Amino acid sequence: TLSLHDALPIIGNNMKLRYKLILIIGGVAVFSVLPLAYFTLKQSQKIILEKTTDVCRNLSQNISNIAREELFLDNTYDATESVISKLKDSKITGLVNVYIINVYGKFVVDMNNSKEGKSISKEELKFYESINEPLTDTLERNGSEILRFSFPVYLDEEHPLRIGFAVIEFDQRILYAPVQSIRNFIIYLSFGIFIVVIFVSVLTSVAITRPINALTKGAEIIGLGNYEHRIAIPVRDEIGTLAIAFNEMTAKIQGSDKLKNDYMVAYNRFVPQEFLKFLKKDSILDIRLGDQVQTEMTVLFSDIRSFTNLSETMTPKENFDFLNSYLERVGPVIRKHNGFIDKYIG
Repeated sequence: TLSLHDALPIIGNNMKLRYKLILIIGGVAVFSVLPLAYFTLKQSQKIILEKTTDVCRNLSQNISNIAREELFLDNTYDATESVISKLKDSKITGLVNVYIINVYGKFVVDMNNSKEGKSISKEELKFYESINEPLTDTLERNGSEILRFSFPVYLDEEHPLRIGFAVIEFDQRILYAPVQSIRNFIIYLSFGIFIVVIFVSVLTSVAITRPINALTKGAEIIGLGNYEHRIAIPVRDEIGTLAIAFNEMTAKIQGSDKLKNDYMVAYNRFVPQEFLKFLKKDSILDIRLGDQVQTEMTVLFSDIRSFTNLSETMTPKENFDFLNSYLERVGPVIRKHNGFIDKYIG
């Protein structure tokens, strides 16, 4: 069985360089962008939540200060109602309700005028009486998450006599909408950066692997015997230098191959190619001392009558012209019958 540990090197070895570069650059981008985006997101959420909470706390503190005197007199709450009415008219984002509860658990001021004059339950009164300092909590109401700021109202700092409670409620989803917007913005920005990095990595990998592919293709062409092929790479980097060295090597191979072919042509003038075929050899270089074969064949010794006397009357050039004219006539007939001229004697 092949484990994942064994498979990873195989995948890496078989994967093309272009995809390796994309994975490396993309991986670096992921491990760079994601932690940065996560840290930025957390920090921005923390700052916004702290600022939002501070604003809400200050607002609750101000209302409790305004309501202190009227809660103590427990007569009319005109000033408090006026301030809360202005808060309602200002349409503060996410503000659901503002109400004041006296020490007996009765709603004395209600921004929405739906609870004024009513009393809270014993459980709620017990909850508020347990609050000694400003408290922030959440509760679910009608399918919405409500963020509640509860402030106990005291007579004064020197006489910590509780005389009531100031409560402000916000719709948490609406209140924290800017946080969600920033979160979405950072997520989209991170995704956009990742896409750009992947695009750049693709372009980079193509730019790097294109000359390498050209080298590979050129090597394949030259490997097939086309020594005239040259690799054209316009870049002047390390790959360009390699291409120049590759072309120089190919030129030397081409020269060596031409020299070898010239030698073979020269050898064929003395050792016919048909003679090598009988010995089942591809080249004169394959011949070894003692190579031989036994087969049935017809051997013809052909002599030119009175050649000695004739040659004495001719110049060397006339001798060669005479012999060539003779061979031009008999050579094709011999080759037509699958024969070949082995040697010239005389």
